[in-house]
Parts: sequence; C-alpha cells; structure tokens
Amino acid sequence: MKELRYGFGDGSLVGVDLDRVVRAAEWAWQRWSAGNRVVFRCQAGLNRSGL
Repeated sequence: MKELRYGFGDGSLVGVDLDRVVRAAEWAWQRWSAGNRVVFRCQAGLNRSGL
C-alpha cells in the first residue's frame, strides 16, 4: 500500500499547486487502470470527497 498526502483548503483553488493535483490524479488513474485499488479521501470529508 502507498499513501500520498497533499493538503489544501476547501474552497477556492487560488494558490493551489494544480500541477501537483494533476500528477496525483494521473498517478491514481494509472494504478487504477492497471487493476489496482485506489482510494481518494478528504481528511475532513468536505468538497473533495467526490474525488
């Protein structure tokens, strides 16, 4: 199991390193498409939990 953590506040994405968010999403997609299980979760359960 591998865990990646990337914290950013709920709300506006101004000031968020979107390249890093995209890299995390691509990493997860590659593993998922290879047949691995992937889980995204939000620490507080707000907004991003739909990822």
